[in-house]
Amino acid sequence: QLTATIDGEDAVVTCVVNEIKVRKLPELNDEFAKTLGDGETVDELKDITKKRLTEEAEKARENDIETALLGKLRELIVIEMPEGYVKARAAQAIRLQLEQMMRQQLDDRMLSRIIENIKPEELNEYRNDYHNEVILNAIAAAEKIEVSDDEVMTEAKKWFQHIDESKISMWLKQNNAAQFVGDQVKRDRALEIVKAAATVKSVEAKG
Repeated sequence: QLTATIDGEDAVVTCVVNEIKVRKLPELNDEFAKTLGDGETVDELKDITKKRLTEEAEKARENDIETALLGKLRELIVIEMPEGYVKARAAQAIRLQLEQMMRQQLDDRMLSRIIENIKPEELNEYRNDYHNEVILNAIAAAEKIEVSDDEVMTEAKKWFQHIDESKISMWLKQNNAAQFVGDQVKRDRALEIVKAAATVKSVEAKG
């Protein structure tokens, strides 16, 4: 029985417990390790899990460094990004993402609808992305970075995972997108050059 005060009046609530369920965890042994498919023994499972977590942490660290470096570059190299240009590029980027998911091309009339539904904070993210793009393009040009057809295909495969290479090749030709993809590879390499030249300092988190 539970006693509670409701609207100034004491009330007694009676409940009956019909069943209590307890979650039973499997024993951490070699048999359990085999069911996960990540190893034959508990020790192997621990090693694989540790390696995966380490790789994820390193990837997160790399992303944080890149974000900080690009932010600093935008502070040092101020470029006015026209609102119309940002909206048009953002709409194109969103349409490409939708086409990748739906595996079919969308009608151009969808662009205006996409633009209308872009939130201000999302648009600001795209603005920063295109600011980064202009800066990295300039670095890639200055460093004379070149990209092969094979490297373009490798990058395109990352965009269209689990899609047959022949279909990706067709998409590149139909959309005249080889240079677009190649430019992204160049920017990635330009960013690696910036990272190699940067001084990264570790800062302890407070609180």
